[in-house]
Amino acid sequence: MRAIKILFVEDLATDVELAQRELKREKIEFTARVVDTEKGMRKELAEFQPDLIISDYSMPRFDGMSALKIARFEPNNIPFIMLTGSMNEETAVACMKAGADDYVLKEKIRRLPFTVREVMDKRAAQEEKERLLRQIHASEKRFRTIMSSMQDIVFTLDREQRHTGVYGPWVEQQGMTPEDFLGKTAREILGAANATVHEEANTKALEGEFVVYEWSAETKQGTCYYQTSLSPIVDDNGEVSGLVGIGRDITQIKQAEQALRESERQNAFLAQTGFELVRLTSIQEIYAYTGRKLYELINGSGIVTVVEYNEAANRWRMKHIEGVNAKLHSLLTNLFGFDVSQIEGEINTKHINKVKSGKLVELEFDLPTLFNNKVSEKIGKAVKKLLPVEKIHCLSFQQAEQIFGNVTFILNKKSKPLNAGLIEAFIFYVANFIKKQQSEQALRISEEKMRSIYNVAPIGIGVVVDRIIKDVNPRICEMTGYSRAELINKDVRLLYPTQADYNYVGNEKYRQIREKGTGIVETRWRRNDGVIIDIYLTSTPIEPGDLRRGITFTALDVTERKQAEKERLKSTELQRAIVESSPLPIFSLDLEGNVLSWNRAAEKTFGWTAEEVIGKPLPIVPEEDRQDVERLINRIREEGDFTGVELECRKKSSETIIISVSAAVLYDENGNMTGSLATVEDITERKRILAEKETLEAQLHQSQKLESVGTLASGVAHDFNNLLTVIMGHAQMGLMNTDEEDPLNRSLNQILTASTSASNLTRQLLLFSRKEVMEFKSVNINQTIQNLLKMLGRLIGENIEIETILEPDVWMIEADEGNLEQVLTNLAVNARDAMPDGGKLTIQTENVQITEADKKHILNAEVGNYVRIGISDNGKGIPEDIRDKIFDPFFTTKASGRGTGLGLSVVYGIVKKHDGWINVSSKVGKGARFTIYFPATGKMAQSDDKEAIPDFESLQGNGERVLLIEDEESVLEFTLDALRQYKYKVFPVSTGKEARTVFERESGKFDLIFSDVILPDTNGYELVKNLTGGKTDIPIILSSGYTDERVREQIGQDASINFIQKPYSILKMLEMVKIALQKSQIN
Repeated sequence: MRAIKILFVEDLATDVELAQRELKREKIEFTARVVDTEKGMRKELAEFQPDLIISDYSMPRFDGMSALKIARFEPNNIPFIMLTGSMNEETAVACMKAGADDYVLKEKIRRLPFTVREVMDKRAAQEEKERLLRQIHASEKRFRTIMSSMQDIVFTLDREQRHTGVYGPWVEQQGMTPEDFLGKTAREILGAANATVHEEANTKALEGEFVVYEWSAETKQGTCYYQTSLSPIVDDNGEVSGLVGIGRDITQIKQAEQALRESERQNAFLAQTGFELVRLTSIQEIYAYTGRKLYELINGSGIVTVVEYNEAANRWRMKHIEGVNAKLHSLLTNLFGFDVSQIEGEINTKHINKVKSGKLVELEFDLPTLFNNKVSEKIGKAVKKLLPVEKIHCLSFQQAEQIFGNVTFILNKKSKPLNAGLIEAFIFYVANFIKKQQSEQALRISEEKMRSIYNVAPIGIGVVVDRIIKDVNPRICEMTGYSRAELINKDVRLLYPTQADYNYVGNEKYRQIREKGTGIVETRWRRNDGVIIDIYLTSTPIEPGDLRRGITFTALDVTERKQAEKERLKSTELQRAIVESSPLPIFSLDLEGNVLSWNRAAEKTFGWTAEEVIGKPLPIVPEEDRQDVERLINRIREEGDFTGVELECRKKSSETIIISVSAAVLYDENGNMTGSLATVEDITERKRILAEKETLEAQLHQSQKLESVGTLASGVAHDFNNLLTVIMGHAQMGLMNTDEEDPLNRSLNQILTASTSASNLTRQLLLFSRKEVMEFKSVNINQTIQNLLKMLGRLIGENIEIETILEPDVWMIEADEGNLEQVLTNLAVNARDAMPDGGKLTIQTENVQITEADKKHILNAEVGNYVRIGISDNGKGIPEDIRDKIFDPFFTTKASGRGTGLGLSVVYGIVKKHDGWINVSSKVGKGARFTIYFPATGKMAQSDDKEAIPDFESLQGNGERVLLIEDEESVLEFTLDALRQYKYKVFPVSTGKEARTVFERESGKFDLIFSDVILPDTNGYELVKNLTGGKTDIPIILSSGYTDERVREQIGQDASINFIQKPYSILKMLEMVKIALQKSQIN
């Protein structure tokens, strides 16, 4: 398969990487682009022009069915595969009905490469088919032009199959006019019973096919046969607008074909008879052959008996009976009182007189008469009832005037009429052959009879004297294309294409005649028209020992047989080439287990060359395990082919591998088993991969749970954080306006605390489901730990001691500091729960450099510089049976209501997002240690002197004009109140349209634009960039409860944008406003 371009419609980079890895593993060459929005997809369809689309079914901002719909509107109908982790059978059916070429579940991602190959192969086949159809259609147009001049009926149909035009002399010849057809369908012209074949053909042609079909109709002259061809009429838009058809009367052709087929059948039957009879050595064999052959001729629809006469004794005897099964044989035997196959009796003179003409005659089925009244009327009636027939047909074996037997046909009522001429000719052949076998006199038949056989023989027969042709039968003339007059008295050199052929036959034929009495050679003749044919030539002297009297020869045209032999040899060579080029080892064994053949792949896989193994026992099985090979050979003998048997075997290098063996039985031309052919696949690697399968399936299951939780979290985050912004903001404003002694103050603090916890929970869900976008920067982990210690002390309680062992010159890491705090907090809480009676929590940092040697004893390690963080406790420890599950989502050992099961899952996800890894070690009763590795930047940590947070007084405004854009009314009111309270002049709007109107009305004279990212009619980021025209003289603050990764990346890369995450405090919001205004003034 050529290199292809793949467009992935997927929001998870990890899933794209997994899919690409599987494709590369299966050696599929490709280039890829990734999108997760409709806009991105349309752009890549236009620019990238992919050969294949692989789409997730469900995504935050787009979905697979929409992507499929877009793809199906593409003019080149790009192949489409749905790759998803959340598809049931009903959904899969819907996808396939909507036009998807296939689907693959993410849990079965290893199917993807095979599905891609299958889909692309189908597409290639379809394109080839369309190319061929185009060629056919072009050819049809040329043929229609030619056919328009023929003396046939030409007609046109519209899409409703009504005739719009009828031309040609056939219409008048039938006594009709075009008006009898125009505006009518075939059903209206021919009637419902005769119209079906035309309607079906018209329907196919209207679908764009070129259709040729034959049909018949009963006329005054009898059954007439017609051939109609239909071609689509295609308009400028490529649509089929109608049909043009040509009808032709082929009655004479059909009749000639039927006569020819019957003649060929008879000739072939008689020719086969001649060949088969010569192999029979006894009269009984000839009788049995005659019965079987005639039973075959009547298609088994009756009974055939063969009777021999002994005129001297005036008796007849049954020699063979065909068509009597075991049950009927038993019934007849019971009726007659003796075995019907051995029946005999006196010759009935009346019966002989009726059949002595040598022709097939019809007689009454009268058993008493046939048996000279030796069979009673009662038995006769019983047999007639058992065999419900009225007539029988008889034909005698006779030579000249001598009758020496007969053949009788007892036919079923449903039997077809007998082919009297063929049966008579056949019996004639057999009778002559019988007499030839019986006596020398039968061999010297009359010249007239001999000439008759000579003329009708299916093979060529002739006589030569000194290589001059003296006589030939008609078959020789047919074979060579020469008339008898053109051949008689001519040198046989006339028939040979080269002098070398002529010399070879003369030398070889006469040599064999001298040595064996008969010469048999295969040679070539050249027909009168120049065509070369292959001939099987048999020559016998007319008088042995005297070649001067001449030689009789028979010539059989074996051109077709030779061609078939060439094709067989070609097929054999093709099979050999296939075996040799197979990527899988293929070898054959005899019945003793010795190697007969050994392909190149077997040499490569096992190390032994063909010369080293052929003729010897199979080397891949050690001598001590030879019973395994014998057992498989016995299995082949008893059961035949088998597949997928696994064996452990060895290479020449003594390396042990596991193979899967599939074997087929080999037979000789007589159907005898000669050995076996085995195809082998090295499944050692597959076995290793199977060991990883359960782990991968567990990871996929976890990924699906993450996907569902992430969908839930991202779906509610925006609205939930808007609500929390209002709750927290108003609680803070209430606290600012109440004294600490006021009872309301305590309630407001409780509200603030609860809403802060809710905000953290939302963030944890987003982190856990990988929906939270991280902001990476250089971080001093020691400083992060120091800043967090006070909060951790309050969080875990006074009965737990916190000890820190920090690397003095710790390396910097690229990290999201908020995420690092989350990791440390979650692990500290986990340690607290493991030490309910108190204990010691140790946090340690150190710089480590991991080498290849270190990878052997550090789980999941990669070479490089890392900052290692160890968090250990001396609590209860983690039991070994659950240690592999602690990072699973929702797994918890705490009582119901005491834990969410997200803590360690969030830790694991954050660490992986930072390209790090986490290991755990524990002993029950001794505590646990979590060790985290983060890639180091190589820079030394610097102290971080954070700016002091200004107090509320320093955050007062000075009448600065602020354009506030927020669609959530409660958030808008809260932010408006807060800004106005701090002396800012605010212009509130709730949509992008209102913002543009106010901005234009105020001539853009604003000191600050404060906008939500997600607005009902636009994107906040695009809105503010359009309002400012890309200039940076007006500071911008964007806020959001949840923003997808693409927009967040845009904002993060734009230095002119300040971003504040909802829910935010009044202090943080005012500080952000003040800083943005100050930066603008400095610039």
